[in-house]
Amino acid sequence: MNFTQFKIAKDKESLKCVLVSKGHSVEEISKVLAETGLKRIGENRLKEAEEKFPKLDAKIEKHFIGKLQSRKIAKIVKLFDVIQSVENLKQARMIEEYDKPIKIFLQINLNGDPLRQGASPYEAKYLIEEIKKLKKVTLLGVMGIASKRTEDAMSEFALLKSLQGDLPECSMGMSKDYSLAIKAGSTMLRLGRVLFETGLPKDIKVQ
Repeated sequence: MNFTQFKIAKDKESLKCVLVSKGHSVEEISKVLAETGLKRIGENRLKEAEEKFPKLDAKIEKHFIGKLQSRKIAKIVKLFDVIQSVENLKQARMIEEYDKPIKIFLQINLNGDPLRQGASPYEAKYLIEEIKKLKKVTLLGVMGIASKRTEDAMSEFALLKSLQGDLPECSMGMSKDYSLAIKAGSTMLRLGRVLFETGLPKDIKVQ
């Protein structure tokens, strides 16, 4: 796959990073945040977030990155600053109903796997335009999770980058594939294991 047709994140200072804190204690999370200087954390599970967030620095930007269930949206909106896992227009409109300005990403199912969450790439442009019309919801960008095989991941990251359009953010890249995501033009990484095990990789700098 040739990435030259896409905007490459050559300036690594422009990268943002979300510390994926699922399964880790407040002490572990606080230690990594202090050592790396990161300003964002991401939680998959609402229950864990409810337990951890009151004990963490209130200034940390909190991202919800798990499966978005309609019955939990009210609590998620109250607790988080950013929701990265919006799959459809219905969810975006439900988030809009609450009296809180909030930032969201549209999650894209990059490989069509029915077991994976996310909107179809074919409906992404329509959904993006419709979500932009909402008043309290700010659509920051697109988010996706790539396949494990390197060849597939490269193509899927390129697809996600092409769907970003004029949106400011493209959230892609995790511990296993962040290098590929950076090459494809990621603006935001979601890193967990690598940060807890070895710290922030020396070859990247993040906001």
